[in-house]
Amino acid sequence: MEDILKSRGLGDHWKEIYATYLKIPSVYDKTNRYISLFQDIGWRREVLGIIANRLRNVKRILILDAGSGPGTMSDILREEIKANTVLLDYSVPMLNIANKKYERIQGSFENMPFRSGIFDSVIMGFSFHSSIDMEETVGELARVSKRYLAIVGIGKSAGKTNMALGKIYLRYVMPFLAYVASPKHAKYFKKIERIYAYIPDNLEMHRMLMKRFSTIRFAEKEFGTLFQFVGEKRD
Repeated sequence: MEDILKSRGLGDHWKEIYATYLKIPSVYDKTNRYISLFQDIGWRREVLGIIANRLRNVKRILILDAGSGPGTMSDILREEIKANTVLLDYSVPMLNIANKKYERIQGSFENMPFRSGIFDSVIMGFSFHSSIDMEETVGELARVSKRYLAIVGIGKSAGKTNMALGKIYLRYVMPFLAYVASPKHAKYFKKIERIYAYIPDNLEMHRMLMKRFSTIRFAEKEFGTLFQFVGEKRD
């Protein structure tokens, strides 16, 4: 366990998790609805509403949706403000099903192919946990962001009780809900339980983020299996 925490990310396990994501683009959003008990859109709206309010009077807004998947975060944000959006994901199948109105780029979190300070905000929906190295990812998020960062992500409570409840949910409840949503693909979503083992706890992730961003919002949901973070880039 100590080695896993030191890695602060998926490390060598990244390829295994990436292979899983290649199998689920067509059912990704639907299954997310089910395993979050239909709360995922509301969680996303909470953090994106903060970003929208802070950028509402900015002209020519440019947003990066990092680990975009099919672009769900970007679609929600466009309901609030007009913005030019770039989708970044390592999975080409995910990018292929995204709305063609977005610019789509394949790339990794740890080496983003963008100029420094080019985006007014970076947004991340259920993707931060896919970092090979979270410290490097936070550095890149701060480098390319001019102002803000908003994350809704898989988390792990630092409290023993909530951590235990989170494990029970991921091991037993989530696979059942994934099966209800898509019996054919349920086995792939079960691997999320492995991600839970690789990531540091929410307090540690918050500390990492605070090195580069001052906190506007930090909250935990569902026994800490999910966290929200909105931050402003430090000078």
